[in-house]
Order: sequence, then structure tokens, then C-alpha cells
Amino acid sequence: MLPGHDPVALDRVVRRVATDSAGVPLLAVELLRAVALGLDLGTISANWPEPLRTLDQSLPGDLPDAVVAAIRVGFRRLSPAAQAVLTAVAVLGDLATPTLLGRALSLEPGETGRALDELEWHRWLLAEPRGYSFVARIVRQVVERDMLTRGQRRRILDAAGADRPASGQR
Repeated sequence: MLPGHDPVALDRVVRRVATDSAGVPLLAVELLRAVALGLDLGTISANWPEPLRTLDQSLPGDLPDAVVAAIRVGFRRLSPAAQAVLTAVAVLGDLATPTLLGRALSLEPGETGRALDELEWHRWLLAEPRGYSFVARIVRQVVERDMLTRGQRRRILDAAGADRPASGQR
């Protein structure tokens, strides 16, 4: 599927796609298809991702439309509370706790818990000992970029008592 990639470069692509897609078949297939088709690789001189930058090098182009559309459709199928919690996790960063999310969204603990259960059940979020994080990094990027306004982002940060997003953007 990726001619021109030696075994070491293929291994880097596989590790990166596995990390970004969290094993979700549609995301993995579309990312591999995009890399195979070039994914605007003219911006870098070697195979993507570069050695020693497997997990931190940005995609050399926009995400495939099919990936973005699938994420948006899936997002809209969630309950309103789950949508709100997911956007808050995208803004506040990984390891957001239920208490922080409830404060940021003015939700009752039971409502926050039900939304988190829904998101975990549908593989949007992963519960870790110190909080919740996105299963797939590219999903977080799409949610943060496309599913809320600057005003919503600011209100979430203000209500949570945070100065800026954990990702350092916006």
C-alpha cells in the first residue's frame, strides 16, 4: 500500500497510524490511504513520519474528508451532555477529571458520570487513574477545531478556572 517506504519507514507509519487512530478501522484505513496517496508530502523531503519523530510530527496535510466527516457524524449521534463533555475534554486536555468537567460545564455529578460512561462505551474517551483522555488523538483535533466556537472554548476555560487550553492552542 505504501510503495517507496522501506521496512523501517513502514514501521514508523504503522506505529503512528495505530496511535492516531486508536485502532478504529475507518480512521486507520483512511489515514493509510491518505499517506499512500501522498497526503501533501511535498512539504517534507523524506518519508513521513521522520525518524525519531514518529509520534510527534504533525500530519503533512489535512485529514482526509472521510475521517473528518465520520468524526462529525459520530459526534452528533452522542447525547447533548456527552457532546458537551467531549468538547470540554478537547479544550481542557487529557486527564480531565469528572470534577473539573462538571465545574466547567455546570453539570451535576450524575449527569457528568452518565456522559463519561457513554463516551467511554463508544470509545471516544478512555478512563485513566488520573482522569479521562481521548482514545484517538485525531478525534480530539477534529472536536477541538470543528465542534465548538471560540466563545464556547473561552467559557469552558473560564468556568474550569483554566488560563489556556492544555494543548497550548487558541
